Amino acid sequence: MEGRVIFSPSAFKHHETEADIYWAIETKIYEGRIKGRDNKFAIVGFNTKGNPIEVMYNIIDSGNIQVFHAMKARKGIITQLDRLNGG
Repeated sequence: MEGRVIFSPSAFKHHETEADIYWAIETKIYEGRIKGRDNKFAIVGFNTKGNPIEVMYNIIDSGNIQVFHAMKARKGIITQLDRLNGG
């Protein structure tokens, strides 16, 4: 991902760290727009301990993103996101 990552305080609500979120972005196994939501995207990747996490963000300007959610990946999250997107 190019650009800067900005974090909303809510991104840390579930105790993932900046390092965890950056690593999830680098190791992503899924990324997609959330259907029916304007400018909301999801990533599933791995935190620094190797556990899968989900990260949600908005694009705020020319390639910069604002992460507003990060937590342990829920069971079936990739399947759920695919279904939402018609997959």
